[in-house]
This record gives sequence, C-alpha cells and structure tokens, in this order.
Amino acid sequence: LKPWPARPKYGQVRTDGYASKLEAAVRELLGFREKAGEIRDIQRGRVHLTCGIYWNVDFNFEDVKTGARVYCEAKGFETERYRLLKKLWAGGFGPGDLEIWKGDYRRPRLDEVIRPKKARA
Repeated sequence: LKPWPARPKYGQVRTDGYASKLEAAVRELLGFREKAGEIRDIQRGRVHLTCGIYWNVDFNFEDVKTGARVYCEAKGFETERYRLLKKLWAGGFGPGDLEIWKGDYRRPRLDEVIRPKKARA
C-alpha cells in the first residue's frame, strides 16, 4: 500500500504547474500585461539576497518603460521566513522592485511594491 500524499501545509491547491491557484492567477495577469506591451520576458527564478540566503521568487519580468527587472511574489499566507526575506529585500539586498500580490485567486490584488534601499557609496 502506498501512503496518502501529504496534505499541503497551508491548504493550497497546485494548478497548471503552479504552487497555488493564486500564483496561477497572478501569472495570468502578468500574461495580460505582457500582451498589452507593459512588460516582457516573464521568468521564474531564484534571487541571491546575502550570505547564502536565497529567495525563489514566483516570477520576474522586464518593465518595458524603464528596462528594469521587476520581481513578483504571490503570497496567500505569510510565514516567518517570508517576513525575514521581505525585510532583507527592503533593506537593500533585493536586486529590484518586488511586487507582492495577495487576495484570492478569483480576485488577486497588488498589495504592495517593495523598493530596496539604495546601497551607500
């Protein structure tokens, strides 16, 4: 007999290869923004913050107006690790702006944009 698959820790449901329905909905919105010409080159990726600390951001893309790389996270449940990574990002370790999307998969909303502090010269 095979054991039952583990229930997701926070109750999320994998959808279309994404970790949650919210993440899939955010990707769909990014696709609409890409078709409208606002953004391009949507990717998934891992960001090195500091001293061996990495954040697997859900998405990143290029802003067509500025040419800057923007990072995107769909967050349904805030963990302690997430709060720590968010502080590191805001403290100047993040490579660019970070969009935090929250809400429900039926109505995802852009909750905040974190702009990392500039490094001191």
